[in-house]
This record gives sequence, C-alpha cells and structure tokens, in this order.
Amino acid sequence: MAREKQDYRANLELIQQMFPGRVALTITETCAVTGLDRRTLLKDREFPARQVGNKYSIPVTALARYLS
Repeated sequence: MAREKQDYRANLELIQQMFPGRVALTITETCAVTGLDRRTLLKDREFPARQVGNKYSIPVTALARYLS
C-alpha cells in the first residue's frame, strides 16, 4: 500500500477549512490557496488541473497531494 506524502493531511485540512464541502476548486481559488499565478500553475506539468470546456477544475485531494 502506498504511503501518504508528508503534510498531505495538513494541506487537505487547510483546503477544506478554506472551502468547506467542496470536492474541486477553480483555478482562481487554487491561486488563492497557493499564492501562485495562474500561468505558473498551468505551466507546471505536475499541477493536477483538468480542463472542462474552457474552465479548469482542480480536485481538492489532488491539490493537497500536489502541495505535499
């Protein structure tokens, strides 16, 4: 079984406190969490964004893993 990355739970809790009840965030909300620019995030190949139409959706669990 794969082990959780260090700080995964802390990151997940922080995101859930900022956006209670959400399973996915917009790119704008993700920028608020990370403090990084939209272009910077979207350029990073490891960033877990999924494009849905002309918008991006970022799963909360994937974002917590990314921040770890």
